[in-house]
Amino acid sequence: MGVAVALGYKEQAMDLNEGQTLGELVSLLLEDHGEALEAQLLEMRDPITLLPFMHIYVNGRDPSMAEGFRTILHEGDDVMIMPRLSGG
Repeated sequence: MGVAVALGYKEQAMDLNEGQTLGELVSLLLEDHGEALEAQLLEMRDPITLLPFMHIYVNGRDPSMAEGFRTILHEGDDVMIMPRLSGG
């Protein structure tokens, strides 16, 4: 099972309050989708720690290099949750 299966969709628009963070978005998704999503995404819930092979991107950039889950989201931001891509 993957994240899209746990969520029940591949793409979803969400309304957030101005100033909400990436961590708050992840928490909202976990509240809505529970253990199925948590098992696919997180190594630990408090503090939020992704499984080593999972990535979250905000507008195509990896926020872990900057503010991480404290990254403030803005109207129109594109958040992608996906496994690490590899191949040869």
